[in-house]
Amino acid sequence: MEEKNLEECALYFRNHKAYIRMFMEMKKKYIKYGKLSGKIFLNHLSEAECIALGKVFGRSLLPGDFVFSIASYRRHWRRRNIVVSKRRPGQIFPWRITAEDYYRSISNEMLTEKRLTRLDKITNVQLRELAKLLKAAKKAGYQEHLIDLMVEDIKAIK
Repeated sequence: MEEKNLEECALYFRNHKAYIRMFMEMKKKYIKYGKLSGKIFLNHLSEAECIALGKVFGRSLLPGDFVFSIASYRRHWRRRNIVVSKRRPGQIFPWRITAEDYYRSISNEMLTEKRLTRLDKITNVQLRELAKLLKAAKKAGYQEHLIDLMVEDIKAIK
């Protein structure tokens, strides 16, 4: 089942080149600074790219140049993950959130008590195991650290 979900995710992202551009720009930032921070510049977006990225950021975009901060990207995805899990229980397909992925994505950022307490509310079995790791390590992990692997996942699915 997990392989099928990975294939569906990869196919979706492969069909929307804007996501590849976004991931590649994030990768460049990570390589340059050793972490994701600052702003990402995507130049000359097509109408199709605006539609795809509009779904990521939850707003309409116009063709042309688009700039976003890593902080706004993180905030949006934190909110979006909570909303999706409430609206569509059982329809979430985790991608790159295994224990091994967590250890690859771990940062030096310590989790606050408030964030650690939120982990107790997770009911998904696979995410529950990951929550235990997070509570033990007390450190945040960011999927941005896995961009290389995510891009490879997308490329590997035929």
